[in-house]
Amino acid sequence: MIVIVTGTIGRSVTGGQAWANLHYLLGLRALGHDVYYVEDVGDWSETYDWQTQCNTNSLDHPAGFIRETLDRHGFADRWIYRTTNDCRGMSLAQLQQLCSEADLLLIRGVPMLTWRKEYNEPRRRAFIDVDPGFTQLRLLNQEPAFVETIARCESLFTFATQIGRPGCLIPIAGRQWTPTVPPVDCDAWPAAPPAASEPFTTIVRWRGVHDVELDGVRYGQRDKEFPKFFALPRLTGATFRVALIGGGREQLESHDWGVVDGGEATANLDSYRNFIVSSRAEFGIAKQC
Repeated sequence: MIVIVTGTIGRSVTGGQAWANLHYLLGLRALGHDVYYVEDVGDWSETYDWQTQCNTNSLDHPAGFIRETLDRHGFADRWIYRTTNDCRGMSLAQLQQLCSEADLLLIRGVPMLTWRKEYNEPRRRAFIDVDPGFTQLRLLNQEPAFVETIARCESLFTFATQIGRPGCLIPIAGRQWTPTVPPVDCDAWPAAPPAASEPFTTIVRWRGVHDVELDGVRYGQRDKEFPKFFALPRLTGATFRVALIGGGREQLESHDWGVVDGGEATANLDSYRNFIVSSRAEFGIAKQC
């Protein structure tokens, strides 16, 4: 099959999001499919440049990161980063031709900010919910991009493995969800036994873009949940290290958490992987939802 995968490699410009998207491309290719990557950011591009620590509207910055990520894995000339009237990578004409020939449009995590007529061309469309709870609440709150994108997909998948079952508080939002798990290309992540001296680690964005609200209840980010675990290093005597983005450093350090710059630790594919493989084990904190 010809499969188009959409994602957030360019707009995030981080190694973690790059790997999360890349695993789908690598996995689908390993299964024998003809795979392409499409990132449509709507009418204009705005990304954060970690070097200048400023936002930029240039397409060259996110497109350069996509090129660095995908070309080394054999996806040169198989990607496009686009706005309504401009693009990098493939041309808009090539994208339109690709959509007319594709068997599947696989939309990972983020809805299409602008639904264009060419996205109706592939034989089928599927959406993968990678942010359970927040996705469903945005649907219930009628956020336009989520509502339109999901309405146009024949199949819906979610990382919420218990959704729809007794005891799961995540609403189904009037849709039929099929649980799935994120793929990992093990060849790209060779296993190595951890040393006992290595720290427990995690990578944390202290606050996301925005909270969500349903029935008067506001659901927040990790800044709401992490404080419940502040005492862990002192209680256990173990070493914990956080690659941190978006605030919270003073609070964590005051409770004996080791903190490193999340922008540096997740700058690209290699730095992200190196940070994780140097860990004794992952200790992750979920969002509040």
